[in-house]
Amino acid sequence: MPKTLISLLFLLSSLAAHAQELDTIAAGQWELGLAVGAGHKQNPLVSKGDNRYYLLPQVAYYADWGYFDNGELAANLYDDGENQLFVMASYSDDAFYFHHWKRVSLSSSRLAGLCDSCNNKVMAEEKVTSQQDHDPQWAWLGGLGFSHYGQQGFVRLKLLHDISGRHNGAFASLRLGRGFEFHGQWQFSGGFDWKSAELVDYYYGTESLDQDGMGYQGRSSIDWVVSGQWLYPLSEHLGLLVNLNSRRLGSGIVNSPLVDERTVLDSFIGITLTF
Repeated sequence: MPKTLISLLFLLSSLAAHAQELDTIAAGQWELGLAVGAGHKQNPLVSKGDNRYYLLPQVAYYADWGYFDNGELAANLYDDGENQLFVMASYSDDAFYFHHWKRVSLSSSRLAGLCDSCNNKVMAEEKVTSQQDHDPQWAWLGGLGFSHYGQQGFVRLKLLHDISGRHNGAFASLRLGRGFEFHGQWQFSGGFDWKSAELVDYYYGTESLDQDGMGYQGRSSIDWVVSGQWLYPLSEHLGLLVNLNSRRLGSGIVNSPLVDERTVLDSFIGITLTF
């Protein structure tokens, strides 16, 4: 799948409110839509290139067998109306940062973290050149998911493993949240994403770039996430959408010389059109 399309799907799944959670799609029907507005996603990498976007498509389908929602595919194993257990596949979103990364030279302080012996200009220039070649690819994850939707809110859990053979790492996610109606539809959620050492090392490790073996080796990490969405219907097919998402990166990622920010903020405001 083209990198641009995958990047777009990632933005959509992380910033646009999921159709099922805000009760805007009927089971057994496709939802096709478009959001027009202003969005901004920060990039925590050194020499970062933040992403700004103005158009977001929406593609979702929910049925008795499972769902497809902006690149995430799931098939139900059990469903009693409130509790769902399913097998699923989605992509690892860490690659998104690197595909929007300018990949210019690192600062001297960050470069020192790659190799303690890089004390002369020639060696430093060699390190910078190899650093520019760090371009990890998208990885597809597969495994189990569980969700519970009740009167007090919802719980979502994912336990996934790399099925694309990129890094053979693991990923786990937990979200607790609640939605309500007050001058529109609101939803707030919080939780964490756990990433194994193999996954973190593939994206944020630098040991393979260091001929002397002195680079950073990634460790397992926990990101804490808080998000909020507001959807205000303007008509049957139009609505005002606001999304805010804050991610606090774990130390296993932040300690990498490739990263210079701990907090990543995502935001979007615009008009949604559904067909």
